[in-house]
Amino acid sequence: MRLALDAMGGDDAPRAMVQGALDYARAHPDHTVILVGRDEDLRRSLATESPLGTPTNLVIEHAPEVIGMAEKIKALKERPNDSMNVAARLVKEGKADAMILCGNTGCSVAAAQLHLRRIPGVKRAGIAAPIPTVSGQHTWVCDMGANAECRPEHLVQFGEMTAAFLEAVYQRPNPRVGVLSIGEEEEKGVPLTQETLALLKATSLNVVGNVEGHDLFKGTVDVVVCDGFTGNIALKTAEGVFEAITHILKDEIGQGGPLVKLGALLTKPAFRGLKRRAHWASVGGCPLIGVDGVTIIGHGRSDRVAVFNALGQAARCVDGKVMERLRAFFKSV
Repeated sequence: MRLALDAMGGDDAPRAMVQGALDYARAHPDHTVILVGRDEDLRRSLATESPLGTPTNLVIEHAPEVIGMAEKIKALKERPNDSMNVAARLVKEGKADAMILCGNTGCSVAAAQLHLRRIPGVKRAGIAAPIPTVSGQHTWVCDMGANAECRPEHLVQFGEMTAAFLEAVYQRPNPRVGVLSIGEEEEKGVPLTQETLALLKATSLNVVGNVEGHDLFKGTVDVVVCDGFTGNIALKTAEGVFEAITHILKDEIGQGGPLVKLGALLTKPAFRGLKRRAHWASVGGCPLIGVDGVTIIGHGRSDRVAVFNALGQAARCVDGKVMERLRAFFKSV
């Protein structure tokens, strides 16, 4: 398996990308990680992070140009040989089985659609992101930011594609699908959510109806659909709440007495478990579902752990043959 990683994308690139790629290459010697970026920068970073040598399954694909985190989509055409464009072309040309992009989200989504196009029959590609739940399984929400404005038929396809993704990659049969709204009653919400629910009920999906924000964390639904504007706010809010709670706990422990500090020491394994289950880095990246090639969108703040897990997410999509399943589904409808 060949995984193309945009090594110049992200706040801490190429350092974090190289660190995560090294960890993954060592853990998965049967997979090849292709670091896409400026050759000189990547070799310098590899020499620093792995002074004793680079694994043979870690290779460099030179991309002389870079697109910054705050740039507009037009930069893709202005710099055709940047790391995003090159990574996408590797997948398009069959030289890589998947790509992982942790840079500018707008440009990442545009690069994937520009080179790979959408699966025939797909009207919009969406980012499917996992939300941790009390049940231990994630609730997958689509769209999480690829499309600020959507029509009901787009949300229906998000539900169909995310359900197929869960069945293929995570072996979840007949996933439960809900529409993110402001109340469980069918008459609640705006025209977008009301029309989406009506259309979903006409499909073969396992539709549970409307769900509210707190339902995302209960584990009572597998797939939730919404427009990208709403989904991105939900995702960033969930991340912010987790980080705020973590900081508050650290403050309380720091200000507490000896018994509080002793209690914190004794419960440290539980806190590590909480971080493993709830922190976004434990997932690493989110599939851009609907483009005709495995594409994982990573967080701009990705560290080595997030990069390692994003590579793993890409590998699971390839192993699960998610592209084959999606192509077959849209060919039959």
